[in-house]
Amino acid sequence: MLNQLRNLNTEEKQVILRAPIWVSLLIAGADEDLDPTEIDKAKEVINIRTYTEDSELRALYKELNQDLDHAIQVEINHLPMVGEKRIANLEGKLQQLNAILPKLERAYATDYYNGLKRLAAIVAQSDGGFFGIGAISYKEAAYLQLQMINKP
Repeated sequence: MLNQLRNLNTEEKQVILRAPIWVSLLIAGADEDLDPTEIDKAKEVINIRTYTEDSELRALYKELNQDLDHAIQVEINHLPMVGEKRIANLEGKLQQLNAILPKLERAYATDYYNGLKRLAAIVAQSDGGFFGIGAISYKEAAYLQLQMINKP
């Protein structure tokens, strides 16, 4: 797998790899229903990051992008149907990063964390509003800072 993740076990590597999907689903589902427009935007951003990110992060996004549609569908299938339970489940999954990020090089962990926050903002802005005004709902805004994840 990726050089930066060499000190992690298989489960921790999967958490790092799946977290962008979880962030996307958290924001896309903040308004109770999973918004397909926001999920499509997340796929687009992840694809773009396969060639725009710094090399180590680019490698992570390339690996994630290989089977992204299937990976997202698997995650959706394993989530509770009820919005509040789904949100709590995703928050719990993302909280796993709090034990993992300190094991990574600080610069990589910071770039990764900031990338998750940027992804959340882009997904939130992708649907709704009028010419970009009011595109982020108050429910989405509550999750944009990803407060369940400790800043590295």
